[in-house]
Amino acid sequence: MILDDDGMGSIQAPWALVFDPAGDLWSSNANAPFTLVEFGPTQITSSGDPTPEITISPFEVKVGKKTEDESLSAPNGIAFDAMGHLAAISSAAPFGVAKYNGMQERMGGSLNPASFLVGNNTTLNAPAGDNFGPDLSH
Repeated sequence: MILDDDGMGSIQAPWALVFDPAGDLWSSNANAPFTLVEFGPTQITSSGDPTPEITISPFEVKVGKKTEDESLSAPNGIAFDAMGHLAAISSAAPFGVAKYNGMQERMGGSLNPASFLVGNNTTLNAPAGDNFGPDLSH
C-alpha cells in the first residue's frame, strides 16, 4: 500500500507515523503546511491519495510578550499518552511540545494546544521525535 498526497498538502515530508487507539493512522508533516493529519482505518487499506479525516494546523500562540510563535513548526514527532492525548514535537523554531486533549484533536483545524511547552528555559534545540513510556504506577 502506498499513500500519496491528495493535492491539498496532506502528506508533506511525513516524519512520524503513529496509530491511535481506534486504529487511525496519524502523520506529522515536517514540511509546509506543518500539519498533523489523521487517516481512518478504511482509508489505509489500499493505495491512493486520501483526504485526511482530521487535519490539525498551526495555531499562533502567545509566549511571553511574543505572539508570533506557532504551535506546530516542522512537527516531526507525535505520540499518544496513556490517556489518548496527542503530543507533537516542533523541530524548528520555536522548538516546543504541543499537547492536545482527546476531544480537542477530534475537531481538527487551527487548534490552540491544551498545553504548549516552549521557550529558552526548556533547552530544546531542534528536538526530534517523542514517546510516552509505560505507566508503571500499578
